Amino acid sequence: MEDDDDLSILSNAFELYRSFVDYTQTLQKNGKNDFIIPRITKELIMTLCDKVKQLFKNDQPLVTANFPCAIIGDLHGNIYDLVRIISKYGMPIAVEYIFLGDYVDRGQFSLETLVFILLLKWRFPRKVHMIRGNHEFPSREGPGYFRTDLQDLGYTPDVYDAFVHLFEEIPIAALLTKDILCVHGGIGPGSTLESLKMLKYPLCEKKNDNIMDFLWSDPTELSEDFDISPRGKGWLFGRNACSKFLSENNLKRIIRGHSFIETGFKSYFHGSLLTIYSTSRSIKQPNIGATLYLKSFENYNVDYYDPLPPIYRSQVKVISELPRLLPLPMPREKRTIPVVPVKICLVRRHSLTQVGRRITPP
Repeated sequence: MEDDDDLSILSNAFELYRSFVDYTQTLQKNGKNDFIIPRITKELIMTLCDKVKQLFKNDQPLVTANFPCAIIGDLHGNIYDLVRIISKYGMPIAVEYIFLGDYVDRGQFSLETLVFILLLKWRFPRKVHMIRGNHEFPSREGPGYFRTDLQDLGYTPDVYDAFVHLFEEIPIAALLTKDILCVHGGIGPGSTLESLKMLKYPLCEKKNDNIMDFLWSDPTELSEDFDISPRGKGWLFGRNACSKFLSENNLKRIIRGHSFIETGFKSYFHGSLLTIYSTSRSIKQPNIGATLYLKSFENYNVDYYDPLPPIYRSQVKVISELPRLLPLPMPREKRTIPVVPVKICLVRRHSLTQVGRRITPP
């Protein structure tokens, strides 16, 4: 149970993000594209990590989720892509979210991206599901790494340590109903649902081959079975390997992230494996981002997000509270996060059910 001080810290932070949403909507209506970001204090980080770590323990060893569900791939510190995605589907009230990992590194706003998702997890613990990516492990120091980002922002080493301990509690996989396995990477020769259920948390050991296979493996169309991965970790797995895994574990599909996909989405092996890549800017290279929205196993939409322009921290104003520019408060149930900026943040949907160009799951 949260004490009053902790509840106040987290509630105020969540409301600041909610106000940030409304403020940005108002700026858009006025034709402005000012970039702002909520300030994140050490006190908030330490409190949030402690509280969400306890929520992860309730999710272990295997997250379970239900339809309707939005599935988000790698974000890599791109807070403004996250803003667009939440804008598309709304707050996690009528829809569940599964985040496939790789929240940090490479992008300009790893801290803000991760904290925003953690606040959503804290506020909607049964609707927001996070799984661990290969970047949610202790990182090296250097440009583009989360550890260095925190140092450059003036945080003390214990802040990074708090995140590392949080990462150790994030579940490795999620089951969407009983048919779909969501993981960050893929599978290896020894991967089974039972092996996921047998994992003991906190997961501190990076040398565990079973964990690394789920985090690092990639599908391939050049081999039918398993092959050596050029990444040096995990495996390449082909159609036969995927089919055998699904059959032996009573599953119908794998949904994963991990791989850079220039168009944001790729279907493998006649639709039995789907890859989603959600950031629209990988390092300095623009690409199309994508997310999945599933109403059922057969009925899913692929939503595409045109590339954002580069947005650097030096362009963004960090705020602790927002100017009162809203003409009228929006009804809470209608509050969503907007598309930023308006002119270049096109969201395109390929749908099975809506009028327009359709795609059919293979």
